[in-house]
Amino acid sequence: MFNFLKKPDTVSAKDFLKISDDVFVLDVREVDEPTKKEQALFINYLLLPLSTLADSYKKLDKNIHYYILCRSGNRASKAFYFLNNLGYKVTVISGGMLELKKFI
Repeated sequence: MFNFLKKPDTVSAKDFLKISDDVFVLDVREVDEPTKKEQALFINYLLLPLSTLADSYKKLDKNIHYYILCRSGNRASKAFYFLNNLGYKVTVISGGMLELKKFI
């Protein structure tokens, strides 16, 4: 099953913003959470709520490294374990959108 002994790979919000133009952002918040302004921050952005991820993960490309975003980082960590164990390359943005907003 899931390897919960492995800590999620993470990047700080501040460091993420230095590379955000060149990466793919996977937002796992619910459909009604992200604002259009938040979504527009990222060039390569995909919204796949954690609540539907088990059914929708096949839309993801295993050749792409995804940076997972949620409100605070909790759901992103859950998505990390799920996707990482399926062989996807994923990194959690520490602190989520709450932390990112401090730097934008």
